[in-house]
Amino acid sequence: MIFFGAFLFGIAGYVLSAPIRDILGSPKVTVVNLTEEPIHDITVVLGPTETKMESLKENQFRTVKIRKNFHETAPRIRWSDSTGNYDEWADDYIQDYGFYHSTIILPTSRKPLVIWEAR
Repeated sequence: MIFFGAFLFGIAGYVLSAPIRDILGSPKVTVVNLTEEPIHDITVVLGPTETKMESLKENQFRTVKIRKNFHETAPRIRWSDSTGNYDEWADDYIQDYGFYHSTIILPTSRKPLVIWEAR
């Protein structure tokens, strides 16, 4: 019975701490590939921090947590496809702690569009 009570207390603590984890947790960046072809060598750059991603097929997306510290910055995204190599600034602002979830859409124009969401 004591074990079961401790288990329930642990679960309740984890669930109730979700807002704190979001505030203090790592920011996330989602990259959406709408370029109409596969992209590879994808890197999200936030100040000195570079986070590599797996390749994305067309109409595919992936989210990564940025686990290294960086100062508040605008993200850059680098990638390659059949038309060349790209290194583009995304019109966004991210800090190195919670709240931030940036969605970067790569359209056929190859100029990133951003959807920014703060919790």
